Amino acid sequence: QIGFELIYLEQDEEARPYLEKATLISPDEPTHWVNLSLTYSNNKQFEEALEILNKSLEINPNYAGTLAAKAKCLYHFGTLIQME
Repeated sequence: QIGFELIYLEQDEEARPYLEKATLISPDEPTHWVNLSLTYSNNKQFEEALEILNKSLEINPNYAGTLAAKAKCLYHFGTLIQME
């Protein structure tokens, strides 16, 4: 919960340790992985975010939150590449 609240406050770096710990405590919970990925995608670190989202998809390939986050991440990553 603290990690997600820190994301909401745009404190992604501070949120990351809480969310990493959540993935260790409950590695089968895709929501933790999605939230962790946000700390990277919010900072345009899309490759890192995609790696994390792929882990979430291994846990539950049909989880809508992961699929939506991955689609958004891929969209922004593609836009970033086109701008370079």
